[in-house]
Amino acid sequence: RRHIPDEQKELILTMSERLSTKEISALIGCSARTVRRVLQTFRETGQVSRKPLQVGRPRELTGIEYIESLIERQPDILLDEL
Repeated sequence: RRHIPDEQKELILTMSERLSTKEISALIGCSARTVRRVLQTFRETGQVSRKPLQVGRPRELTGIEYIESLIERQPDILLDEL
């Protein structure tokens, strides 16, 4: 799947006021499904692009909580060992 720049998605949105999905896809050079997906995203979010999903497992501890947990496990830990 190739990336479509936001400028092109904005163009699809503008063109959708006067042209059909099939006409837009022929002019832009993408599939009709892509045009429908861009329009659906705009209807759902009010923007032409979705925010990227968070990748990977989120950290359970913040920086200070992590340091506190290390000190609790090993109270005699030295600063340069943190």
